[in-house]
Amino acid sequence: MSATHPRVSPLTQPSPDHLAALHVVQQKLGHCVLRLQAYELGLKEILEKCDIVVTAKGVKKDPRLPVSTLGTLVEQSFGSLLTTEAAREQADAGDVDQRARFRVQIELPEDEFARLKRELKAFVRLRNRLVHHFRKDHDLGSHEGCQSAEAALNTASARIERHIADLRKWAEVLQSTQQAVLGSDMVQEWVKTGRLPDQSPRSEH
Repeated sequence: MSATHPRVSPLTQPSPDHLAALHVVQQKLGHCVLRLQAYELGLKEILEKCDIVVTAKGVKKDPRLPVSTLGTLVEQSFGSLLTTEAAREQADAGDVDQRARFRVQIELPEDEFARLKRELKAFVRLRNRLVHHFRKDHDLGSHEGCQSAEAALNTASARIERHIADLRKWAEVLQSTQQAVLGSDMVQEWVKTGRLPDQSPRSEH
C-alpha cells in the first residue's frame, strides 16, 4: 500500500526550488487564463457577426452576448454558428417579421456536430477548473505538487490553443462569406433602394 502525503500548508515558507516552481505555475496559469479570455472575446465577436437580423425597427442585436459567460456562448454557438442540415432547415422555416437577415452557419454532419459539442462542453469544464478550482485540484504547497500542476497546465494550454485555432478557421469562413454576400447584386440593391430584387418599394408614412 503506497503512502499518501498530506498537503503542505499554504502558510509554509517555500524552499528556493519550490518558490521557482511556484513562479512557473503562476506564469503558466496566467497565460492559460488570458488565452481563455481571448477565446471568449473571439467567440463573442463571431456570434455578433454570424447572424444579423434587420427588422422594421433596425438592426436587431442579442443583448445577452456582452455579458455571456463562456458556457453560455458555447451553448449559443450551437444552432447559430454551428448547425446541421436538419436544424438549419427548421430554423429557416421559423424566420418571421424580418426585412432582411444575414446569417453565416457552418453546417456539419450529425456525428461531427455531436463530437464538437462534446469537445466544447469539456472545454468549458476545463476553463471552470482552471479559473475556479485550480488551487484545490493541485498541491501548490510542495515542489512536487507544483511540478504536477505545471504538467497539467502544459496539457491545458495545448487544448486551449487547438480550440483557438478552430475559432480562427470559423472567423475566416465568416469573413470570406461576408465579403462575397455584401458584394452581391442583391445586397447592393437593398443598400441603394431599401428593398430586395423583385420586392415592391416600401411605402412611406
